[in-house]
Amino acid sequence: MNPLERLIAWLRDQRSDAASDPAIDALRRFERGTAAAQSGNHREAIKLFSQALERAPNVPAAMYHHRGAALAEVGKLAEAIHDYDRAIQMEPGSPDAYLDRGNAYHALGEHRKALRDYSEAIRLQPNFAEAYANKAVVHIEVGEDDAARDNEDRARSLGIDPTALERLLAAAREGRVR
Repeated sequence: MNPLERLIAWLRDQRSDAASDPAIDALRRFERGTAAAQSGNHREAIKLFSQALERAPNVPAAMYHHRGAALAEVGKLAEAIHDYDRAIQMEPGSPDAYLDRGNAYHALGEHRKALRDYSEAIRLQPNFAEAYANKAVVHIEVGEDDAARDNEDRARSLGIDPTALERLLAAAREGRVR
């Protein structure tokens, strides 16, 4: 069960017969927030995720992770990192939370923190091709060509889309990634 499925299962377990149950209200807001994020309406998603977080005590980490992703999409990277920190604190075994926090650090130009998070994502999920690709990008940007090649090779060996990887690495070499 992935983090989103665990969150939805948790919220459904909180169900009571009362129509005004805060857990049910939180679930509805979370589901609407997820739909808003999927349609590209990240500001609405942030609003709905925040409302869900206000209504549901002891929420699973995925709720913070999803709000963090929406915050990152609108460029609120420090706030996104705060939510990823909370998600990681609650569920330290989530490679996706480390990957996404690494992406936020990378966007802020905090290369060492990004590399640390990508490495942790890989430690947690050794076949995480996207984390290897992102490490390759950061290594290119900081001039660590051997490390970049090693991570690029590993991403390829794990079956990442070679065309997408080439575009990403070319953009990094031209200084157009972040």
